[in-house]
Amino acid sequence: MIELDADGNDFADHYYGSSCAAKAAGWTQKAVNMAARAADRAKKEAADTARRKAEYEEMVHRKKALDWWLQENYGTDDIHQAAKIAGMSFVRVSCLFSDEYERCQ
Repeated sequence: MIELDADGNDFADHYYGSSCAAKAAGWTQKAVNMAARAADRAKKEAADTARRKAEYEEMVHRKKALDWWLQENYGTDDIHQAAKIAGMSFVRVSCLFSDEYERCQ
């Protein structure tokens, strides 16, 4: 539990079990447990949201890097067209890019 001042600002952490926390807060033990579970869920959801955002930003960055690399090496940002120009499968072109991308990170 975090103790708040009259303005709602936190100024002290208190660590209680659920029954003592309920007594200290004037709540029921059930309400304390429900609030704790809700806080745990909110923390997990915030972490999941942050992870998804980071993954999305990495995907966007990698796509831009791929487009630039294809343009620089094959004169097109279409991986299938680049594969035709290179005379290899698009999977091989993708692997070449991935190797280069990982090397530069």
